[in-house]
Amino acid sequence: MLACGVSAGLARQRHEQEAARAQALFGQFFSAGLARQLRAQPDMLTGRTATVTVLFCDVRGYSAISGRLGGGDTEVWLRDVLGELSRCVLDEDGVLVDYIGDELMAMWGAPVGQPDQSARAGRAALAMIRTLAPLNRRWRGLLGGDMDVGIGVHRGEARVGNCGSEFKFKYGALGDTMNVASRARGVTQYLRCRLLVTGPVREHLGEGAFAARRVVRTRLVNIAAPVGLYEVAEAGGGSDDLFRDSEAALAALERGDFAAATRQAGALLERHPGDGPSVLTLARAADALVRDGRGFDEVWTPPGK
Repeated sequence: MLACGVSAGLARQRHEQEAARAQALFGQFFSAGLARQLRAQPDMLTGRTATVTVLFCDVRGYSAISGRLGGGDTEVWLRDVLGELSRCVLDEDGVLVDYIGDELMAMWGAPVGQPDQSARAGRAALAMIRTLAPLNRRWRGLLGGDMDVGIGVHRGEARVGNCGSEFKFKYGALGDTMNVASRARGVTQYLRCRLLVTGPVREHLGEGAFAARRVVRTRLVNIAAPVGLYEVAEAGGGSDDLFRDSEAALAALERGDFAAATRQAGALLERHPGDGPSVLTLARAADALVRDGRGFDEVWTPPGK
């Protein structure tokens, strides 16, 4: 009887230790509610194909900032920044897939299906942009200026599950969906936009909570088909006129009315100096006018990733 009691006690202790390890592990990736659900149903982590929405966010100018700050201050600053960005993901029940230097990768739609996954990702992205204000208040003095971010979001099929190894667990996704989201994030630097989403995301954002404008149809590195990109902002933020008129200028460019596109984009830039999508439309339209339309390609190729 004593031996049985000891054996049962040791088994219970091992179970509690395993539960504690699972809690710590899941807490690195999932919100508290999702972590509890996964502990009760661990088979939900089994590899499978799912429709997911993937978000990449990076800090602009990270190399220059880290060079000025040095290793110690960079560590403290980056931990603060990634912590605030991560909170935006977890508040929308997203999965924190990975940190890659100054870049954060997140996902919705797995391991638990989320019918509103793209709207959740959109809200998380806008929350990331809002959190810049308090972050900049805290760090402006040390950084010598304000920091900014670039965010790309794409929706599509992926293979989801443990993408790590026997030595390190990492719940994430594999496939072109991740590549497109990452490339969309890269294009933000050329269009001077903080947040760009693809067509499939735009289709599933819903109406009312978001304002969106189509900014370009583009070729992305190592992606076979052209991708339509949209800038997304808060609904009611005063961007309605800009978004409507810039889409009209882009439509004129794509149908070959280069004079109209030049006039419309130029007028927009008088009212909104530095608007990246309008600058791009104006530059492409003016170049097509000079060349009399020869060689014009309605699909734009960015200068890099």
